[in-house]
Amino acid sequence: MNLSLKEVEPVTHTQLRLRAEQNHRSLNSEILAILEAAVHAQRIDVNEHVRKARVLRQKFVGTVKESELQSAKRAGRA
Repeated sequence: MNLSLKEVEPVTHTQLRLRAEQNHRSLNSEILAILEAAVHAQRIDVNEHVRKARVLRQKFVGTVKESELQSAKRAGRA
């Protein structure tokens, strides 16, 4: 099936073209990959994520100081 895009902003076109180059794809293939990923994206079960977070939280004992939290964040970004 053929599909055409109209009125694509120049900035968007440039970003798509650059993304296609980075992924070693044609512009058309990049757009198809983006569309397929969006259409077939896995739905997130929010309740399951909350349940898992609560289980993890129950395993944690103690308190964390703000300075320790900031230090861990910095270390995780390094």
